[in-house]
Amino acid sequence: MIFMCHSSRSTDASSCETTCPLFFPSLLFLLLEKGCIRNGNYEEALDLEASVSKFSKMHVELPVTQALEAEVRKTMQSMLSQLLQKLRSNIQLPECLRIVAHLRRIGAFTESELRLQLFSYIPGERIYAKVNSLTSIETELPYSYYNLPYCHPQGGIKRSAENLGELLMGDQIDNSPYRFHVNVNESLYLCTTNALNEHEVKLLKQRTHDLYQVNMILIIYGQC
Repeated sequence: MIFMCHSSRSTDASSCETTCPLFFPSLLFLLLEKGCIRNGNYEEALDLEASVSKFSKMHVELPVTQALEAEVRKTMQSMLSQLLQKLRSNIQLPECLRIVAHLRRIGAFTESELRLQLFSYIPGERIYAKVNSLTSIETELPYSYYNLPYCHPQGGIKRSAENLGELLMGDQIDNSPYRFHVNVNESLYLCTTNALNEHEVKLLKQRTHDLYQVNMILIIYGQC
């Protein structure tokens, strides 16, 4: 597709919008469909979609407007599907927050519906339990979960990435051997420890006496 603009030497988008009103929305849509969304540049894609929407409102009388709006809606639906798929994949929290911001901008969901997208469960889906520091209402001193002789994961203990906030709050998030499946009744799941020695028994009693409690985090695989 070739776009020509003879009225101005400037090549920026605002100049094209003024001098080439028929071609500008097509150019935007071309970038929207073949560039931004396919490359994951969702913020730019939403900016382009807003420009097309603005053009359509200004030029309702043009025959190309309705067809263009239909194509944009189709492309936005494709983008929505991509974002929801990413939301269910193994992503970190910053990426998860960016996707939520994009979904809010698209406006396809209310806040209640968006919460359901974030925290919905699929029957049979695996849920993992991560463990945080042991804390007590009697003392300000937290302990690592594995400071006590709990059973360890088969692949070894893997500490989650720590940020400054976690360090200041005394959090230490590790993996655990515990796992569950949504809406699946599992009556037998073995997780054993070696026989406790005298020191470990004494330590368990002391932590119990000091009212220490276990803090666990349930995470759906791939959810932020």
